Amino acid sequence: MRKWTQLALAVALTAGAALAEQWTGYIAEQKCAEAGTYNGDQYTKCMQGKDVENVTLVFVNEADKKIYVISNADKIKSFGGKKVTLVGKANGTTIEAENCSEDSGRTQQRRPTSAEPKGSANRHN
Repeated sequence: MRKWTQLALAVALTAGAALAEQWTGYIAEQKCAEAGTYNGDQYTKCMQGKDVENVTLVFVNEADKKIYVISNADKIKSFGGKKVTLVGKANGTTIEAENCSEDSGRTQQRRPTSAEPKGSANRHN
């Protein structure tokens, strides 16, 4: 019986760590993002006239200005230069996008994973 309890606990912890997170930010061309202006209008202007097939797109988190590479960039190509809500799984500086939608303008915050203490999702380090 004890082994089943331990197994159930291990499965629950693993499943909790794999939950998707949500961020608000910009899909930008990598060179523009690395320039460090962190201005949504600049990302939009930088994308004008560029073919999204020939640039490296990244996600710039609005909250902390961190730049993330999107491992499956095909899911975000239509959002180049736009403010978006991105749902996915982060691994270091890479995000695997599950869903991306143009931001409606209302404030959205990242959902904490079950492994984080309550209230930690919106803290800035």
